Amino acid sequence: MRFLLQLFSRCVSWLQRKGPRSPSKSNPERMLIPRVLAPDELVTRYIYSERNIRKSEKRPKRGAFDPSPHMELSVVHSSGLTETEVWELGEQTKGSTPGRRNIYARADIPVQTLTDLKLRALRDDKPFIRHTSVIDWPLGSDGNEAKALWLQICLELSEDHRVRLEFPVVPVVHS
Repeated sequence: MRFLLQLFSRCVSWLQRKGPRSPSKSNPERMLIPRVLAPDELVTRYIYSERNIRKSEKRPKRGAFDPSPHMELSVVHSSGLTETEVWELGEQTKGSTPGRRNIYARADIPVQTLTDLKLRALRDDKPFIRHTSVIDWPLGSDGNEAKALWLQICLELSEDHRVRLEFPVVPVVHS
């Protein structure tokens, strides 16, 4: 019994050292533990290619939501941000990744829409503050079935009336 108490004590001590720490003073918004966003929150998907936009209908195309190849969709948690802050956050998403020089539009997606499709939005703040991954894409029995399921979900997202496509007032271009 004494051994178990010592083990428990060491585990508690280790968890206190490795567990969640208070947010840094330089960036109080920094999340240290990934969390699933609530259905009443909002995420934003930046669109870096004009081919993923149906301008005449002011709708994103299904390709804007493709989770390939990592089975997750990179978005940002945009709840509580002003229009200006959402576009400024888009600047951080561009990074040096090829094909991300310009932002042509953004799709604002209520998390409830994702939940209705049996997906979850997991805010992890990696590689930047407010980064969120849309996860739980269906696997299917093989690669072809998975791709067909993903395409159906992407199509539903692109057609959902709750998903809003917004265009920047001033183009967000490579600087």
